[in-house]
Amino acid sequence: RQGHQHRSQPRRRVLHHPVRRREEGVPGEHRFLRVQLVHAGDAAAAKSEFDVELTDAGQEKVKVIKEIRDITGKGLLDAKKLVDGAPVIVKEGASEDDANKIKEQLEGVGATVTLK
Repeated sequence: RQGHQHRSQPRRRVLHHPVRRREEGVPGEHRFLRVQLVHAGDAAAAKSEFDVELTDAGQEKVKVIKEIRDITGKGLLDAKKLVDGAPVIVKEGASEDDANKIKEQLEGVGATVTLK
């Protein structure tokens, strides 16, 4: 049709900051208090479980396979398949301390590791 313009992208909705939004019957200082409480709740919900991802085995693949065997308790063939399939999740739902220990172990033998 002529005169009809096609939009290639949908319109974005503009979200307003809660402090600036006007609320009927709520004094300004209460709006600030509400926003502070919401942000305090976000801090309490900090991440407690991590997935350890083997991103790259590096040059010392055999050493990485041995470490994967120690970490996962899998056999040699399963550990080799895991390393060959990188990037792959080595450990799911690990605590922050365990995830960091595993990361240090694998990086110690030349692997590249990402915590998610």
